[in-house]
Amino acid sequence: MNTMSGMTDIDDPNHLVPSFLPAGNVLGYNLTTAINPITKRKEFTYTVSVQTVGAFGISDTSSEGVTTKCDGPCGAMFPPGLLITMGKCDHLLCKACFGIVKNPDGSYGCSNFQCWSEPSASLQKEESNYKKVINKQKYRARKIKKTDVM
Repeated sequence: MNTMSGMTDIDDPNHLVPSFLPAGNVLGYNLTTAINPITKRKEFTYTVSVQTVGAFGISDTSSEGVTTKCDGPCGAMFPPGLLITMGKCDHLLCKACFGIVKNPDGSYGCSNFQCWSEPSASLQKEESNYKKVINKQKYRARKIKKTDVM
């Protein structure tokens, strides 16, 4: 169905958010395909990252003055409502640190050093990779700061 703006319902990223989640901002979405080794059929995985407003019932009065440290490369302090919780590791990331690192399956990974570094890799390789992550984070932080989204 076309809307007045010319955008179809399918083009809107919020269209793909499950109905049980409250309305919020879609931070990113990703479609990956893989061949199932048992059935030999192509399987699709669709991942949507959403920052919801008031999803957990935190009111402004209860969290007034409380800040939490971002577990990403920036390490900045933010109100808890502005941080994104990663699923597997429970690290808290700000918008600038979220989406910097991608997992091998193409989904967004955690940018905390302990999550994406490889224990068997050489220190020089890890330093090089970490510098890339830091540079991406700085670029995204500047971009977000310009648009005052944070």
